[in-house]
Formats: sequence, structure tokens, C-alpha cells
Amino acid sequence: MLMPEQRWLELCTHLLEGPLVDLIGVTPEALWKKGPDDSIVPNGFHKFAAELRARCGKPFVGHGVGYSVGSAPSGPPDERRRNAWRAQLEADRKTFAFEHYTDHLGFTSIGELNLDLPLPIPQDDAVADLVRARLLELRSVAPRIGVENSAFYFALGDPLEEPAFLERCLAHEDLFLLLDVHNLWTNGLNLGFEPEAWLGRLDLRLVEEIHVSGGSWSDPAWLRQGGSLRLDSHEDVVPEPVFRLLESVVPRCPNLRVVTLERMEGTVAERDVAVLESELGRIRAIVASSGDRRPESKPWVTPREPRPVTESLRRLQEGFAAVFHDRDPVEAVRRLAEDQRLPNTWRDALRSANPTGIELSDALIAQLRLSRVCNGSRELHQRLLTDPRRFAEEFERYRLAVPPTRWHPVDEARACSHFLAR
Repeated sequence: MLMPEQRWLELCTHLLEGPLVDLIGVTPEALWKKGPDDSIVPNGFHKFAAELRARCGKPFVGHGVGYSVGSAPSGPPDERRRNAWRAQLEADRKTFAFEHYTDHLGFTSIGELNLDLPLPIPQDDAVADLVRARLLELRSVAPRIGVENSAFYFALGDPLEEPAFLERCLAHEDLFLLLDVHNLWTNGLNLGFEPEAWLGRLDLRLVEEIHVSGGSWSDPAWLRQGGSLRLDSHEDVVPEPVFRLLESVVPRCPNLRVVTLERMEGTVAERDVAVLESELGRIRAIVASSGDRRPESKPWVTPREPRPVTESLRRLQEGFAAVFHDRDPVEAVRRLAEDQRLPNTWRDALRSANPTGIELSDALIAQLRLSRVCNGSRELHQRLLTDPRRFAEEFERYRLAVPPTRWHPVDEARACSHFLAR
């Protein structure tokens, strides 16, 4: 997976161009910046990626993080954002000729509110209809569209019901599953289930791509009661249990076409290059040892007319957006669970949601927003480096007072600067 960082590119481009890599994944949003009149335009890394494709001649796939396939429709702002997002993705298709395009299960935005982190969605039939419709909107971007099983730090329902939900989301011949084995392992650790039990409930004919990565453990200081949860942070070596899962599942996926190794920008030093090379070689060996694949027809059926969930789902997601800039997110979820306008099954799921996972999600959303602020302003970044404690207090006041409506770092930093100046 191509990462938009100069040092990462200096260290890893030879791997991308070399014989261990047959196909390159790219996150299009990482290749964009804000243009005039709130437009989206390519940045400098976009040019590098285009030149890399022209130079090495390898196929590219797109892997997005921001289309928010589980978001309820929420009026003109949401429609404008999706149209702008899709228009730039369609322009990128002309540049990169994506063989397929994928995004993450869950929702990251609702209306004008942008939370960055994929959050869980109810596993209802009507929500599956919505996800499927969102994915099919992206067929103008690539001929095949997939969704990735996300790492969630709390669940809305039984995690072992997710495979059946994914099958309903993907009930169309143009759709497929991107199986992230580190996300699956992470969810198993955090939510308390066996990954093989989850895989045993999934029709593996749906899987056309697999992601492999490492991660880390959360800082105990982030949680009131201490302790740690596993993070899908892509910042370390691939753990042995993840490789074992890969070895187990690859031979059972008859329609598998690609396995992708992910490693986040800012996490690769010179000493890590040999590790990445070794991991790529090990992945290739696992795929090669699984034998030739004979594609099998997938279990899609013609779906019924989509069932409406707009109002209740929007209410739930707007409630979540408020939760994650509340001083006490766990108590805010409890209050949300008492909303009589939500379906009873959703309210029950909110009541049973893991408080530790809610706290961790809140911390990660805050961290992502802080990163956006610092990436958008050298001055604010310097204030953080000069006096971390004071700036952390200032930022906390900002994030609790100002709703998260900006997706671009420059806009977020400008809003933070104006708030601090007042």
C-alpha cells in the first residue's frame, strides 16, 4: 500500500517497483488537498503516484477511508460532499485505472460532521440495503467495489453476526469483501470471540482481497481504568497470529485475487525495510503454497427494494457524533440508549456496548482531530512541541466546544486558531 510521506517513499519505492510486488494500492484521499472554492484537487503525492504507475507499469487499486458507506442520508451538505468525493475519485480512475475500489464498513461522517474513525452500524437488513446502495454508487470509480471488515472497539450487536450482515451488504454481482485479517484478530481480542468462529460463519467465496498488517496496543493512560486494547494502527510488524490466520484462510478463498501488505507512514525507518521485504516474501509464499485457484460463483441474490432507515439511523449517528465530543462519552452513550425514538434492538445494543471501547474510540477520534490540526498549521504544531500539556488542555477545550465539521487539515487548524485566539 503506497503511503504519502517523503521518507516512506525514499525507503520503500524500490520494494513497490521490485519483483515482490505485483499490484499497488493507494488511498486516493491521501493524494488530495483543498483547492479554491472548497474544491478537491491533487497534491504533490498524487503526481508521484501517477509517475510511479507510468514507470513501473503495475496495476493500481483504490482503498478509501472517507466515503462513509454506512452513513444515513442527511440532506444537501451530505449530498454535496459525496458528489465532490465521487467526482475526484472518478478523475483518479482516469489517472490510475483502478482494477477495483474498496472502503471500510461503518460510518465516519453524518451530515457536516466528520469523525474520521469508522464506527459500528446496526446489523439490520435495512442498514445492509443502505450499505449496498452506497457501494454501488462507486461503480463509476472502478469495475468492482468492495468493503473491508473494520476494526471496531465496541459493537452494536453480536460480532459473530457480522459475517451474515456482510453477506447481505454484498448481495450484488459487482460487490466483494476485502478481508482484513489484522482487523479480524483485533476485534477478536477486543470484543471477545475467536476469529476462526467468525470465518466459519462467512461464505469465503465473497473474498477477493485480503489485507495484512501489524498494529499496537493503546496507551493505558487513555482509559480511566487503565489497561489496553489492540489498535488497528498499521505501525508495526505483522504478528504471528495474523500470519497464522492468513495461512488458514487463503486456501479457502476461491475468488481471492490479491493480498496487500499495509504499513503506515511515519512508522518506517531504515531498519524496517528488511522486515517489510521479509513480510512480502512470506505473504507470496503463503499464496503460492495454497495452489491454483478455481473461481467459484458467489452467493449473491437479487435484493429486494431497499427498506427505509433514514430517520432512525440518522438520529443514532447524530447521537454518536455528539457522544464523541462530550466530556463523558460513556455516559453520553447511556443517554442515547434511552432515546425512545430508536428501535428497541438498537437501544439494547447501546446499553451493552463495551464502555472501554467507547472511551478508546473517543480518544482515537480526538487524536485524529489533533493530527489534523497539527498537519494544517506549523504554528500550532510548534505550540504542541513547546508546551505539550498546555496545548493538550487548549485543544481539549476546542474539540469539546467546536463540532468536527472540517475534513481538511488547513480548515481544522484555522478553526482551532480562531477558537484559541478568542
